Amino acid sequence: MRNMVLFEGLLNGDVRVNLLGVLHGVHDPGIGKCDMKKLRGVAMELLDNAQRYGSGPIAFE
Repeated sequence: MRNMVLFEGLLNGDVRVNLLGVLHGVHDPGIGKCDMKKLRGVAMELLDNAQRYGSGPIAFE
């Protein structure tokens, strides 16, 4: 079974906070704790960039 988050629309602060909550709830036993922390950091940076530099609706999964 594959889980994913699909988002299409305008990214604002509220959406970003909710998505960060989802990211912090992710746990994959096949990925080490340190690597998971790095992946979350990259995902947060991507969300930050999308909100800062985006000029319209975005889509990701």
